[in-house]
Amino acid sequence: FARARHLATWKAGVAEAWRGVAIVDVEGDVTAGRVGAERSIVARVRTGHLSPEDISVQLAHGRVGGSGSLIAPQIVPMAMVDRYDDVFTYRGTFTTTAAGLYGFAVRAVPAHEDLASPMELGLVNWA
Repeated sequence: FARARHLATWKAGVAEAWRGVAIVDVEGDVTAGRVGAERSIVARVRTGHLSPEDISVQLAHGRVGGSGSLIAPQIVPMAMVDRYDDVFTYRGTFTTTAAGLYGFAVRAVPAHEDLASPMELGLVNWA
């Protein structure tokens, strides 16, 4: 049961340290796009006492509906590209599949190979 004990210890540590995780800044193009336009999004994430391996930074993107919310967003992982102290820079890209207004959001969730789901701990930060 060593693997289960390790996961339980990891979960407790992440839950305790999660308040130190914050999405500091997000940059990206929010103008209307043409079909096939590639968009690049950059996010800076403070990990606090956690390592970047404990966190998955993800890009949610999709068309924007009349209420301003994303319609059926797709979730893609963002790649870490830089570090300054405990702030890590992540980059993600997507290609628009239809003309019109596209939106995006960035989220940070716990990441561990033994989690049944990234939402298992109920911890998520959005920007």
